[in-house]
Amino acid sequence: PDNVPGYDKETINDALENIVAKINADFPDLKVQTNYSWMSEIRNQLSMFTYILIAISVIIGFVLAVTVNAAFSAAYEKRKYEFSIYKAIGFSKGQIFGKVAGEVLLLDLFGLIAGGIACLMVIIITNYILRPEGIYFFKVSVNGILATIGCNLMVVIPTILLKMKRIRRYDVTVY
Repeated sequence: PDNVPGYDKETINDALENIVAKINADFPDLKVQTNYSWMSEIRNQLSMFTYILIAISVIIGFVLAVTVNAAFSAAYEKRKYEFSIYKAIGFSKGQIFGKVAGEVLLLDLFGLIAGGIACLMVIIITNYILRPEGIYFFKVSVNGILATIGCNLMVVIPTILLKMKRIRRYDVTVY
């Protein structure tokens, strides 16, 4: 620990590495590691999981984008008369688009908050169950948050842009 007088992490780690090198040289069938070298090796081996997370996030984002866009298209197809009436009473295309974009963003925000609370509850419950065995989740994954934001953007941006295209077609004379 850092509060012990004379403790120097680098000096002790160097001394341990020298002892490990001597043991490994004297006993070639035995593999000895320090905590620092072991953690470094684990980080190198687990670095591929970042790429796996990115690939899974792209696949999930694509599937969600297609599914959500299909659901919103069906829902907004039923509302075409409503949007035509908005145009008839003087709403501009930008105002109608703002209404639609606001609805999509509000639903998205609600989903993110509900999903975040659900994930937090799962982590808390899992920690409570696993704590007696000494296993627990102790930090939030930055890569997980970035993957969630990426998937979210892959869904929200096409949904809003496709709605903008459809809103341009609504006209009271057509319906």
